Order: sequence, then C-alpha cells, then structure tokens
Amino acid sequence: MSNVPGLTSGGQNWWTRSYFPKEEIQQGWDDGKMITSLNYGNGSWALVMSDFLGYNGGGRWSTTESFPEDKIKKGWDEGKMITSINYGSGLWALVMAPDVGYVSQQWWARSYFPKNEIEEGWNKGRIITSLNYGNGVWVLVMSKIS
Repeated sequence: MSNVPGLTSGGQNWWTRSYFPKEEIQQGWDDGKMITSLNYGNGSWALVMSDFLGYNGGGRWSTTESFPEDKIKKGWDEGKMITSINYGSGLWALVMAPDVGYVSQQWWARSYFPKNEIEEGWNKGRIITSLNYGNGVWVLVMSKIS
C-alpha cells in the first residue's frame, strides 16, 4: 500500500470483465478519472480508475498480440508515460498518459524475475511503477518522479 501524491479520496470505480474493458476505460476518462490499476488473472481483467489531481486526460491504451515496444516508443515521443502494461487473454495491454508525475522511464522485458534490473534502477534514482508477469515474460517499468 502506498500514499500516492495526487490521488484523492473523491472517487474510485472498479470493474471486472472477462473481456478487455475498453468501454469502461472510456467511461472513466470521460468522468475525468485515470487508470490506477489494470490487471489480468483467473480469466478476468480487473480495472480501477481514480480521481487524480492535476490529471487533464490525454491517456491512451492499446492492445496487441505482440509485445508493444513500438507503441511505448511512440507514446514516449508524444510525452506520455507508461502507467500500466499487462498480459491477458492473448493480448498485451499498454496504458500511457501524460502529466502523471514521471519525468523519465526505463523498461525491461525478461524471461526471469528482473532482480538485477530493479537494483540498477534504484541505483539510478528510479522507483518501480509497474511490475507484471504474463506470456512467460516479466515486464518491469521504473520511473523518476518529478
């Protein structure tokens, strides 16, 4: 558990779906919320969206069958940061958003648990902002906070 700067107690919504919850994400974005958790397990996607001070929208999500390396690069080029990357139902789900308090990011995709990469990131002043396992791959995202 953590105290995340910007999150408010004003409101959260959650959904579980057997399919990727794209309509629910759009509904949350229309209500001014951002994705604060997206996971897959036991045949279901679990989505949490929260009020977040300073979030002005502009998020993007995508799903692909192959690892979304090109979509990450494109998002970074547009000033967006990874907020979530997960695998489920044969799909990689990537969520990126601007203005979430990160100034830079680095990611790794490994077939083994990325213990050394975590240490490397910590030594460079980064924190873990996403760590998930799917399709035989550990995906680690570490970020510097503004």
